[in-house]
Amino acid sequence: MLGQVFDFKEAANKVLKRWYEQRIREETERNQILRVLHDALTKIKELRELQNARQQELDFIEKSERHFEKLREHMWLKKIEEEGLEGIEIGSMQEL
Repeated sequence: MLGQVFDFKEAANKVLKRWYEQRIREETERNQILRVLHDALTKIKELRELQNARQQELDFIEKSERHFEKLREHMWLKKIEEEGLEGIEIGSMQEL
């Protein structure tokens, strides 16, 4: 008599449907969280690569400045050798 009023098959189908819907929601939420995490990690990686590139540029500039300074010193010494100290004006090193 209870089987005539209550449809067990329909009830089981509803329970399974709700269970699957809940699992889909959970997986969707998990995937969204993973997507946000992936995007954040990708951004961190890109920022580190940019930082490394900028550091390489700064290192190159610093090396170039040191090289230029050595070149100026060399030119200064060469000018002293050619003209002697008498021909060198104070402050002329900045002109080089």
